[in-house]
Amino acid sequence: MLVWFVFVVVATVNLILGIAIAVWMKREIDTRGGEAGDSDLELFSRIAPPQEVDSLSQPTVRNDEAVKSPPDSSSPQLSESDASVEHPGEEPPMTEVSGLAAAGGAQAGESAEAQPQPDSEGPLNSPNRPQDPQPSAPHSASESGNPIDLELNKVEDLPAEPREAPGDSSESQERIPEGNDTLGLNQLLETCSKTIAELISLFEKARSRPPVRGEDLKSILEAIAPTMERFSDEYRHVLPRLMPVGQGGSVLDETLACLQEHTLSADQSVERLTLIDHRGDPQVTVQQVQAELGRLISHVQRIRDELESAFAHSLFSSRNSGDIDENIQHDPLTGLLNRIGVEVFFEKHWGGEQPSRTALSGALLDLDQFRQINQEFGHPLGDDILKAIANLLREMVPRGAVLARYRGDQFLVLKSDSDARQFIRAIEQIRQSLEVAKFQSGNRTISLTLSCGVTESRSDDTATSFCERLDEAVYEAKRAGGNRTFVHNGEFAQSIIPHNLKVTEREVSLAGIP
Repeated sequence: MLVWFVFVVVATVNLILGIAIAVWMKREIDTRGGEAGDSDLELFSRIAPPQEVDSLSQPTVRNDEAVKSPPDSSSPQLSESDASVEHPGEEPPMTEVSGLAAAGGAQAGESAEAQPQPDSEGPLNSPNRPQDPQPSAPHSASESGNPIDLELNKVEDLPAEPREAPGDSSESQERIPEGNDTLGLNQLLETCSKTIAELISLFEKARSRPPVRGEDLKSILEAIAPTMERFSDEYRHVLPRLMPVGQGGSVLDETLACLQEHTLSADQSVERLTLIDHRGDPQVTVQQVQAELGRLISHVQRIRDELESAFAHSLFSSRNSGDIDENIQHDPLTGLLNRIGVEVFFEKHWGGEQPSRTALSGALLDLDQFRQINQEFGHPLGDDILKAIANLLREMVPRGAVLARYRGDQFLVLKSDSDARQFIRAIEQIRQSLEVAKFQSGNRTISLTLSCGVTESRSDDTATSFCERLDEAVYEAKRAGGNRTFVHNGEFAQSIIPHNLKVTEREVSLAGIP
């Protein structure tokens, strides 16, 4: 009995202590919660109400990715009689050639990327661009997705038209006569080109052998911001003069949107470069600098491309397109038409009060994985490859076609009054020919592939809508793995089924390319 009595007393005491502790803790929580609430009210009372933000002052982000319709399965078939490869005694499948990263320069000594960014980015005509895919096998007829099969009615291989080599494409050809500089774009374009050259020089220093040391890398990083600041100051001075067409100006809204996006992206790249710590592991730091500096060069090159377009349209408002100096319409690196030349071409064919519109076939050829060449081998070698490819394209494009370097590593082919199937076949033959070409530089062999987008003009087309479809077709080709041709029918882009066409394997020496 004594044991049970002691047990009951101890249990009762523990119960009373537990209740007392619980009551005390509740009071403490209530007291401190009230103090915190008073403090929060006092804190929020000192915060000023948010100011209204003018939505017009915010940057506009464009998303031009088209809504894709289901593919049409009722497409014609490519005749097997057209499918042949020059290999004695056998008929092997198309050669698989690995690609090397995207993006070329736009000037002599500046073969950098054309702006590949995150995987979620939109078509090429938008300020964003899809990441170049990893090297993949060529597109084959067995792939899913109901690709287009092109029947060409046994058309014979298109003969290559011999073309004269371009004349001397020195930097002096790019200078714009001072009398044409109505908006200050002449000087801005020259400053932009100098900025690109300086950035490429810094890039080459960063990839020098032996690898740069910490202090050398510090000096490279410190030189980037002043280089960009000189261009940015002049750009901000000229930008207010670039009035859109809707406000009585001469510059397209799409051009201004691209300028805004790539200027913002360039500023962000500069900021990221300034945050890189040069005291870290040299090899890792150099790789970070090269990757970010490559993106910066790409953005500045895209800015220069859009400035060329703005300059061309500013000239159209004051003179006839036929009066524009031929020298400023050509790319000094390759001798092909540049962005100004392309705008002049569209103005001649579709501008003004045309009694009838010229039907056009167009193709945009985008080099796959070209940025890696600049990263691994340097921009000078990248420039040599661009010149070599330009020479090959001169030989392979259809007779009467216009060939231009549209952006850094993109080439544009335009043909008026062309048979659509023959034009598509010619572009596919160019793609397959480049796939088996080998570019030799010393003891290095470099292979490249193309992603191609093709479209036909419509009665209500403008130059902008026509090129947007080409961009969307290339975007789809890259998203599907690259090294293939997509055709845009006006509603959506769809892959063709490529058969092995008759192509010749070439070895192209990069030594001594003019």
